[in-house]
Amino acid sequence: MGIFSFLKGKKEEQVQQPMKQEPPQWDTVNVPASIDGQKCAYQYTKVDIVLAEGVDFDSIFAQRIRFDNSRGPVALFVGGQYIGTVKNSKIEDMISDWLRRGQPIYAVVSRVDDDEYTAAFDLYLYRNEQRRKGGK
Repeated sequence: MGIFSFLKGKKEEQVQQPMKQEPPQWDTVNVPASIDGQKCAYQYTKVDIVLAEGVDFDSIFAQRIRFDNSRGPVALFVGGQYIGTVKNSKIEDMISDWLRRGQPIYAVVSRVDDDEYTAAFDLYLYRNEQRRKGGK
């Protein structure tokens, strides 16, 4: 066996390694710089969702989230489908404050992993900085 036979055998072994598992899906969206004249004040990425049972990942991925806090914890909806609640209580409190004040919120499902049954969203909270600082 020559040296070239030995090297060739090593290369074949490396090629035959099993492929790694696909990573969870991620998406990038175009987020508005302002909504109704109000600029983005806070941005949070990869906010975990406590998912409801039976969520169809294909129907929620890269879709905009609507919030409802009228019955307790902030509920997340995509296209009228209840998908779960916010896992982080501090962010849930911020969303509740924004909803109570009627300030714009933009959120979109940015990650889904149906093998792990997990999902996350990106959150953008907008407010009128001039009004906040005492201006008109």
